[in-house]
Amino acid sequence: MTDIKTEEFFLASIFQNFKNLIAKWEGDVSNHPEDPGGFTRRGVSLRYNPEYTKEDLMNFSNDEIDLILYNKYGKPFRIWNWSPGLALAFYDCSINQGPGAAVSVLQRTINTVAGEELKVDGIFGSKTEGALLKYTNNNIHTYHFRKLLTQYLANRMTRYCFGSDTFAQGWSNRLMDIAFFAYQLELEWMALYREEITKRNEQIKEEEPTTH
Repeated sequence: MTDIKTEEFFLASIFQNFKNLIAKWEGDVSNHPEDPGGFTRRGVSLRYNPEYTKEDLMNFSNDEIDLILYNKYGKPFRIWNWSPGLALAFYDCSINQGPGAAVSVLQRTINTVAGEELKVDGIFGSKTEGALLKYTNNNIHTYHFRKLLTQYLANRMTRYCFGSDTFAQGWSNRLMDIAFFAYQLELEWMALYREEITKRNEQIKEEEPTTH
């Protein structure tokens, strides 16, 4: 599965949808007194990114902001190797709730759906990545494949239930929008994957020596 697309292909194609959707929900500049992130521009918070100043954030282009977000909240987890719907749900959670929370939600999801016994510690190590890719590879052709995305979204909603009342409605709306696009991406990717496998099988048959 993971050899079908590379990071370069991911960034040039699927990730463009991610950027637009994240920008839609993050907005441009926010500084709500109840937001723990404080001053934020397009998802980059000064409090959680102290290497930047307010002036830096205001001077960055949108493309530079998108790259900062990807390098911190997506690239370390090699999301280009994931199914795109789950990658979108994770990436948005990583930006909105923090990478540690996003990984914890993922670990809890894998344990529930795949019956693994991962430690829910928010650390994306080889065991978490291996369990994720194993489940995806083993279930790409079945309904069980989509259970991972469904459970991830449900677990994320559960975290929102214990969050701030001020942002609850906005967070819920955001999650529903992310879910809609994530399922679309997932179904499209499954169709492309099956088409690729069919082509490979046909090629193998054509290359097999004929017997008389």
